[in-house]
Amino acid sequence: MLQEKLTDLPQSRKNPNTDRPVPIRADQTDQLQSRTTLVSTSTTNCSHPAQSMSTALSLLTSTDRVTHFSKQQLEAWTQQYSPWLYLNGNNVGCTFCKYAKRLFGVQKGGQVAEEWASGEVTAKDVRAMRKKIYKHRDSLTHKASTDIQQQKEKEVLPTLTETLNAKVEKLAFSKMYGLVELQEMNGVKNVSCHKSDHSCINIITHIANKMRKKIVSTIKSAGSWICLTVDESTAFGRSYLILYLRGDVTGEGETENIFLDLIELEEGTTADAIYKALKKSLQEADLDDAYLKSHLICITTDGASVMTGRQSGLVTRLKKDYPLLESIHCLAHRLELSVSDALKSVTGCNHFEIFISKLYTLYHQSPKNAR
Repeated sequence: MLQEKLTDLPQSRKNPNTDRPVPIRADQTDQLQSRTTLVSTSTTNCSHPAQSMSTALSLLTSTDRVTHFSKQQLEAWTQQYSPWLYLNGNNVGCTFCKYAKRLFGVQKGGQVAEEWASGEVTAKDVRAMRKKIYKHRDSLTHKASTDIQQQKEKEVLPTLTETLNAKVEKLAFSKMYGLVELQEMNGVKNVSCHKSDHSCINIITHIANKMRKKIVSTIKSAGSWICLTVDESTAFGRSYLILYLRGDVTGEGETENIFLDLIELEEGTTADAIYKALKKSLQEADLDDAYLKSHLICITTDGASVMTGRQSGLVTRLKKDYPLLESIHCLAHRLELSVSDALKSVTGCNHFEIFISKLYTLYHQSPKNAR
């Protein structure tokens, strides 16, 4: 009985304003017939009459809620309102508003419409969708977003990009995300790269390891003698060991100094901790003990007791592993110690140093400097 009522489709409907019958279009008739087929199938599969009626009505109501527009209709809209209208499945959105929301968030005339920026605009029929498109096209928000897009096309942002790129070498990895976002705002499409600063660090570390192993491979292939230069440093409360290598890095007999590694001393700054960290770094660089025993001939340090101690200093430990190794006290550190001892013996220099130190303290603690 329900199926008979549903299949008996009306050929017209009343206009609520004029109370006159309006003929139903062919596309609306097709939609009603498809709904009838859906409801008929559901009632046939249900055994209980009450359940059958409830299921049919729920399907009919849910089908009335959203009209799925044809692909041709959606493509026609995007062509008509190009380039700002874009498709998002069965919904539409505004490219200009999406860009403006990401850039500033709030524009002239009000806040950017969330549904247009995210591409979630939908309607129950074609007429309602067209009305929404027209309304958005003439809105102050969309006009402000269009002005931003036109300003972008005048190459205002490229000048800003060049200014930032001129200083990019001094920026931290944490600025990577902002730089990528700037490039996307500047019109670069389909930016497929890692935006995280952690990913940036991992990628650069991987490249550095490959480059280091390639240089070490060239040194070993040439059978070059090598020397090491090590020094301690402290940054942000952490201790590091700076390691340089001297040898034939080109394979053409030209000796050069290259930076090999920056080692964090996680276990402390004792001779044993520095020894373990240095050995681990050399092994990771493919400088094995067999090659170092026959080719490591010199190491340069700052002359501190932890480096050159006779009993358990770093050099003493390394000489047990590499018999050809000789130790050199860095000339720059020697000069610094000599100058320091000379200044201590001259009273006038001590007075001048105290005066400069107090002058620095005075200006450093001034209220203007604290602003």
